[in-house]
Amino acid sequence: MSVVFVGPILFALAFVIHWIVWQIRRPQATGQALIFLLTATVFGGAAVLWLCGRAEPGLARFLPGDAGAWAQTIAFGLAISAAYVLTYPAIEVESPIMVIIDLIQRSGPGGLERSELYRRLDDDFLVTPRINDLVNEGLAVDGDNGCRLTEKGKSLGRIFIVWRKILGAGIGG
Repeated sequence: MSVVFVGPILFALAFVIHWIVWQIRRPQATGQALIFLLTATVFGGAAVLWLCGRAEPGLARFLPGDAGAWAQTIAFGLAISAAYVLTYPAIEVESPIMVIIDLIQRSGPGGLERSELYRRLDDDFLVTPRINDLVNEGLAVDGDNGCRLTEKGKSLGRIFIVWRKILGAGIGG
């Protein structure tokens, strides 16, 4: 039962540390920093809890009992962290669908003309931030000859292309 409680506690600790770090100074490559921070916190938090359980036997009854239970706990904490990492880009930047919903909702009962949506949702708002994210994460470089993928970006792109083919989805959105 402790696996069900301690795994989410490890993620919650990681989330709090993530929030504190972002309040102090948001990293340039947020995705990579987030993955490192969450992974390190889950493993580090598990190690600290294990040591505390050894030092204080009364605490041990609330913690996983053996190596298998600790492995499950860490895997659970990492799984929750991975789910968060996957949703983070939608939280971090303006999600087009959420912006559209917000614009329509703010327009009141009369709605919003499509032409006004097109006017407000231009490339500076939708495309440029994503290109900047690619460059900041080291997935692309924006040079004199245009925007090019780095080896890291090509590798990630290949993974998604294969995955979409497996799912029977086209390359486009």
